[in-house]
Amino acid sequence: MPVEEFKEILNCYESALLLQIEAGVDSRDKSVKHMDDDICKKIESETGSRECQLKLLLLVNAMEAIAFKMGFYFAAGLSGGECCLCSECVTPQSGKPCQHPFEARPSMEAMGIDVIRTCEKAEMRVFLSSKNSVRWTGLVLLG
Repeated sequence: MPVEEFKEILNCYESALLLQIEAGVDSRDKSVKHMDDDICKKIESETGSRECQLKLLLLVNAMEAIAFKMGFYFAAGLSGGECCLCSECVTPQSGKPCQHPFEARPSMEAMGIDVIRTCEKAEMRVFLSSKNSVRWTGLVLLG
């Protein structure tokens, strides 16, 4: 949905759970040229970032389900980064439906959320480039 529409919907929520997972991988930029699709795929395979994103998505989905069962019937999860459920995403331009419509979640970034500032306000650290680890952040809106 468009960011402006999401901003309006966001007003319906009173609180949220901010979730993070940490992976012990070297996340420093090692590129020697402009980032292209091949470099991105190589980095994903070497660092295991796809697996980390998938773990975060599963955590977000689990927390959303728990919140729903606790009475937060409008609980809505947002993950971090691009969707990682399929090796190749069905794009909206293809006209084909998503292969995982009940598991896929939009990213916080795609909905216009400043993830770094949100984490800072919650006093949660973010590692964007580290030789020791990387943190992925997700969100479950409660309403």
